[in-house]
Amino acid sequence: MKRLLYYLTVTFLVPLAGIIITIINNKVDKSYNKNICTRYCHDKVCKHDPVLPDNISSDTGFYGDVINSLFDIGNVFSNHLDITLFQGYTIANLLVFCVMVPIVHFSLAFLTLKRGN
Repeated sequence: MKRLLYYLTVTFLVPLAGIIITIINNKVDKSYNKNICTRYCHDKVCKHDPVLPDNISSDTGFYGDVINSLFDIGNVFSNHLDITLFQGYTIANLLVFCVMVPIVHFSLAFLTLKRGN
């Protein structure tokens, strides 16, 4: 029972808390700040020194591979649904991170809970 409560907390309450905080404090700083990354870094280009190594965070590393893969999947959607590439990328992003990742998470949680009993 404790494991089930743990998985429900991690899966639902933590993301829900993030959503609630985002809704309450929806002021997005889009200006450049030399001390910390803001939305400017995401929308334009980040001028800060990277914290993670290049093989993870650069456009040629893991991050770049993920983004390029999402654009490849989005390209399939945009060709079949007659939408823009960016809209296809958005659909791919939602499908991967809002559908597929939670399904894998729930499947692994279910298998862990089933095995523990």
